[in-house]
Amino acid sequence: MTHEAVLHCGVLGPIEARVDTSPLSLRRMERALLTRLVLADGHALSASQLVNDLWGETPPANPVNALRVIASRLRKALADAADALETVACGYRFAVRSSAVDAIAFDRLVAAGRTAAACGDHEDAASRLRDALDLWRGPALADLIDVPFAAAHAARLDSERLAVIEERNDADLACGRHRHLVGELEALTVQHPLRERLWAQLMIARYRCDRQADALRAYTQLRGMLIDELGIEPCPPLQRLEAAIIRQDPIIDLQPLTA
Repeated sequence: MTHEAVLHCGVLGPIEARVDTSPLSLRRMERALLTRLVLADGHALSASQLVNDLWGETPPANPVNALRVIASRLRKALADAADALETVACGYRFAVRSSAVDAIAFDRLVAAGRTAAACGDHEDAASRLRDALDLWRGPALADLIDVPFAAAHAARLDSERLAVIEERNDADLACGRHRHLVGELEALTVQHPLRERLWAQLMIARYRCDRQADALRAYTQLRGMLIDELGIEPCPPLQRLEAAIIRQDPIIDLQPLTA
C-alpha cells in the first residue's frame, strides 16, 4: 500500500509545518499563504482575496503573478504532500486532514470538554480542556502578525484560548483544585485586569483556601479598576459573590462531585 504523506500545520503559536515527521523550511510569504489557506478550513479562496489578505494596501507590481510564484514555491516545498495545495478556477484551496491542523484539533477537544462539563463530568472536562490548551505554543500566528490577514485571526484564536482557560478553571474548581489555581489566577488577573470571570474564580479559589480577607480584597481591587477606567460597578454575579463571601455562604464551598 502506498503511503499517503500528511501535511501537519500548527498556527497556535509561531507557524509550524511538516510533512509526516519532516519539518518544512518555508519563506515568510509561503508560510503566510499556507496559513491563510489552512484557516479557510477547506474552502477555496480567490486570487484577489489572497492578494488582499497577504499584502493589503501595498501589493507588489504584479500581485497575481507574485501570488502564483509563492504558490509554486510552496507546492515545491510540500514535496510528497504537494497535492494538498489545489489550484481551482478562482484561486487556491488546501485539502488538509483536519487532524493535522492544531487549531482544528483544539476545537474538537474543546467541544468534547464542553460536552463533558454539561454532563457534570468535571474531571473529564478538565482533562480534555487541558489537552486542548497544551496544543498552544504561544500567541497565535506569532511570526505573521504583521501580515494583513493575521491580526484578526490571531485575536479570534487568542480570545478563544482565554475563554477555554476560564472553562478549564471552572472544571478544576469543581474538582477541588483551588489551591493549585490560586497562583495561576493571580497571574491571569494581572494579564487581563478587566476580565471579571477570572476575578470571580480567584475570589472562589482564595476563599476555599481559607483566605476570606484576600478574596474580598480581590473584589475591592477589581471594583476600583472598573470604576476608574470604565465608570462601572462589577457585574451583578460578582456583587452576589462578594456578599456570599462576606456571610460565608455554604454555597461557595466545594460541593461533592456526583458520579
